[in-house]
Amino acid sequence: MIVLHRMTWHTACRGLLALAAVACAALAAAPARAEVVWWEYTGLVTAFADPEGHLPGVNVGSPFWGRIALDRSVPDVLPGDPTVGLYHEAIQEALVVLPGYSGTGPLGLTNVVHVSNGYLGGDYFNAQTDITAGSLDLAFELRLSDPTASVFDTDGLPAEPPALGDLSYARLVLYSQTANINLTGALSTLQLVPEPASLLLAALAVLLLGRAGARCR
Repeated sequence: MIVLHRMTWHTACRGLLALAAVACAALAAAPARAEVVWWEYTGLVTAFADPEGHLPGVNVGSPFWGRIALDRSVPDVLPGDPTVGLYHEAIQEALVVLPGYSGTGPLGLTNVVHVSNGYLGGDYFNAQTDITAGSLDLAFELRLSDPTASVFDTDGLPAEPPALGDLSYARLVLYSQTANINLTGALSTLQLVPEPASLLLAALAVLLLGRAGARCR
């Protein structure tokens, strides 16, 4: 029985190490997408209209969380103007989580990012697409603005989001004309984060290696 117990113990150790190796290999083999950046944001709803009750869990003051992925390899369709950048199909993911609602995109034909570098005297960023959850589709906009024109050096897609303290306006806007919904939320945080899949694989590898180390001592 003791020999069987030891064999089972070592078999379990080998299994954990093998799983950790698979996770590490998957992380190493994952295709590099150096030009895709992920921004994560949180905030609170500041204005909300939903007379038909499509979002019953949402009210003014409700928290929200989400992220947006931008492909910085997408070319500017206005390359001759250094003050305005327009990027079609640059949004790789748009995610919004509200109480009772989780919408994902991009969806449909709308997928554009507008970057202003001093155009009309200010710096502006506006990402537009559509998101969906079940049968409820909403237009999505992430709007950032700085009228002092000090947050962007170029009209290119930024690698990192500007600091919220440098912006006069940072809002999430969701709306639907057909469902008669209008929502505006003020951002509380906005930051660059690792690609979600890579972060999950790395966390899994660390967890499995830690458990294998503890069991196999």
